[in-house]
Amino acid sequence: MTVINSRRLRRGSPGEARVMPRELDALAFLAQAQPLTTNQYAKLLGVSLPIAQRSLRKLVALGLVRVHLTSLNAPNLYTLARPACTLLAQELGRSPEEFPIVSGLGKINLPHHAGAVDLYIALRRATTASRSVRLEAFLLEHEIRLQLGGAKGTLVPDAAAQLVDHDGAQLGVAFEIDLATENATWVAERKGIPYGTLWSTEKPLLGCSSWLVCCVVPSERRRNRLVTALWDAGVPEGLWHFAVADTVTEHRILTATWWTPRLAPGNERARLVPENPLQPGRTGWYSGNSRQDGTKLR
Repeated sequence: MTVINSRRLRRGSPGEARVMPRELDALAFLAQAQPLTTNQYAKLLGVSLPIAQRSLRKLVALGLVRVHLTSLNAPNLYTLARPACTLLAQELGRSPEEFPIVSGLGKINLPHHAGAVDLYIALRRATTASRSVRLEAFLLEHEIRLQLGGAKGTLVPDAAAQLVDHDGAQLGVAFEIDLATENATWVAERKGIPYGTLWSTEKPLLGCSSWLVCCVVPSERRRNRLVTALWDAGVPEGLWHFAVADTVTEHRILTATWWTPRLAPGNERARLVPENPLQPGRTGWYSGNSRQDGTKLR
């Protein structure tokens, strides 16, 4: 554990408060994924809500974390405070400038961000417990934009990940957080077709030649609408996978909680089938068949 002795890091009277190793790890995660809610912090640590609340109160008292309240009906949001940058730099052997300070939350799309962070936490915990797959990298939208630059018309996922299995096979995943705020046809035209073009021209994702798109949706009804719109737009079979948000947990994210349209051999009708797409090295992700004229979902 790390003992905080600096008076600068002990505001108020927290006594000889200690930052535990798991809290230090959470601070490093917060630096990348801020802001976090209390519930997300609890899921990240794998602890109960009361324990998470006590931990956050301690970190706020130490001046390592700032708390924000966007409205009376919204949960508290937590971001990194500047003394935490110094602490993380000392403990991790990095520069304090590598840990950003969020000056305000007004420019952040909080619902989309929260969905991406929920997914990140679930995937992080699931891969940590897995013996078959490792999370090599995970980027949120703001990090992807920094890498890609600000070119107009650039396709930017809400998040992206690189997974590696025990044989070294890699899989890139573009994550989309759909809140059903946009017309399904618009999503197919502005995201489905561009992803299909990138995939069909064998463009890599996070350096991975094998990649796919995983979309988190609020309901099965929204999933079905998106699937139909993407199919009608001619998006390649098996490229997009869908999961309802409340099923994307650390216990289910690496299982067949995802759905994708598939054409059965010799059948012109496609149907939704459950799959686990997050398996690097898996064969048969794509059949090589894109939509044929006259095919319909059933």
